[in-house]
Amino acid sequence: MEEYFVGIDAGGTKTEVRVISVHRLTVDRVRLSGFNYQSGDLKDFAKEVRNTLERIKKEHRLEKYAYMVAGVAGVFLPYEKEKVAMVLEELTGIKTKVMSDMEILLYGTWEGEPGMVLIAGTGSIAAALLKDGKVIRKGGYGYIIGDIGSGAWFGLNAIRAALNSYEGLGPRTILQEEVFRFFGAGSPRELIGKFYAEKDKPGLLGKLFPVVLDSYFKGDTVAEKILEEGIDGLVKMLEVIREETDVIPRVLLSGGLFKNSSFHRMFIKRLKGYSVEMLGSEPSYLAAKLALKFYQEGK
Repeated sequence: MEEYFVGIDAGGTKTEVRVISVHRLTVDRVRLSGFNYQSGDLKDFAKEVRNTLERIKKEHRLEKYAYMVAGVAGVFLPYEKEKVAMVLEELTGIKTKVMSDMEILLYGTWEGEPGMVLIAGTGSIAAALLKDGKVIRKGGYGYIIGDIGSGAWFGLNAIRAALNSYEGLGPRTILQEEVFRFFGAGSPRELIGKFYAEKDKPGLLGKLFPVVLDSYFKGDTVAEKILEEGIDGLVKMLEVIREETDVIPRVLLSGGLFKNSSFHRMFIKRLKGYSVEMLGSEPSYLAAKLALKFYQEGK
C-alpha cells in the first residue's frame, strides 16, 4: 500500500494543504481560508482540512495518508499543540504532529542545526533554534498587543494616523485620504463601523500595508515614521535573541512583507552582521517533508 504525507501551513491570511509522496513529490496542494489558533474556530478549520484531504484522496486515487504535520499560527504551548492535533486526528484519522508556523521554518530550513527565523506577514515573530535544541522566541503576541512590523501592525498604525490627522490630534498625513479611500468611508464613524464589521480584522489590516508604503514613497513623513518603527522593531527582536544566546547569526526571512522588494531592501539596509536567506521552499512543503521524516523515524 502506497503511503502519502500531509503538510499544512495555517496562517492568518491563508492555509495551504499539501500532499507529497514517499519520494517527496507533490501530489496536490490546495489553498484554504486563513486560521489562527488564538482567534479562529478550530473545529471549522479541522473540518475544512478533512474535506480537502478526502477530495484529494478521491481525485488522485490515493491509498493512505500515513502522517500529517501542521504548522499553525498562534500555537506555542504544549497543551495547545496537543489540542489541535487531537481535533485533527479525530476528524481525519491521520496521525498528526502540530507545531507553530515558525517551528516548521526553523526545523525545516536549518534541518536541526542552529539558526534564526523572522516572520513578517499578517503577524510577526522572531525565533532561534539553539545548539542544545532549545527554541527561543520573541514577539508573536497578536495584532492587538504586539506583532510589531507585521502587516496588521502597519495597518493598525495607518488607521490611527489617519484618524488623528482627521481630528487634528496628530500631524497631517497623506494616510488620512488614503485610508478613508481604502475603506470607502467619508467619516471616522463610518470607517470604524466598517472595520469592526469585518470578521477577519488582521487580514484586513494587512491589506493596508501597501497604502503605508505608497504614502512613504510620496514623501509622507508620518508613513516614514511608521515604517521606521516597524522595521526597527523587527530588527530588535533578532538583536535581543543574539544578546541572550550564542545562536549563529544567520536568519531566514519569511512572510508576505519580505516578498515586497522595496520593504525587503529597506529592512536589509537596517540589518547588520547577519547572513540572510529568503524562504526557498513553501512552508507547506517543509511541513510535508517533516511528516515523512517523523514517520520514517517512528515519531
